[in-house]
Amino acid sequence: MTVNRAARIFRDIVHACHTSRSIDGLHGLFLVLRPGIHVMNDTIHADGSLAVKRHPNTMRLGHLDLQVSDVDAARQFFETYFGLHCTYQREKQIAFFGDETGFEFAVSNLFNSPPPKYPPDFHVGFILQHANQVREVYERLQRAGVPMKLDLGVQGPNFVFQCIGPDSIPIEVRAPKDS
Repeated sequence: MTVNRAARIFRDIVHACHTSRSIDGLHGLFLVLRPGIHVMNDTIHADGSLAVKRHPNTMRLGHLDLQVSDVDAARQFFETYFGLHCTYQREKQIAFFGDETGFEFAVSNLFNSPPPKYPPDFHVGFILQHANQVREVYERLQRAGVPMKLDLGVQGPNFVFQCIGPDSIPIEVRAPKDS
């Protein structure tokens, strides 16, 4: 069961409980949604939202480095089309981008390697808040001639597209379809 599906189920339960006024919230509940993610007692708020608590042994992923053949070109692509800001670059070997969450994204070619071959289903993604933001990014990339892997449309609960970045890196951009 996904976190989103669990959240919808619990919102429905909480709504039903509040509607019938049988209880003022759910307590004493413990559910393992997936390894490392748990819903503990008192984490279902009155509005049905969930406060997800990490398991104490779970580490937070904080860095991702993608191999590219040309660090300068990849840096320019991510800065131009996705608004990333390079925080550090070492020659033509590696460039780091950071964000307000502390996550660090890098592109590198440390050993003058040939262009990588990414697996068919591999992609990196940007999750936006509103569908109109997804459309704006899609249109900007189309005007620039950036090739698309998946055209703009609805996929499950998301309004989404995938473009092809440097060295054929699939890049997904999505937001909830009803936002």
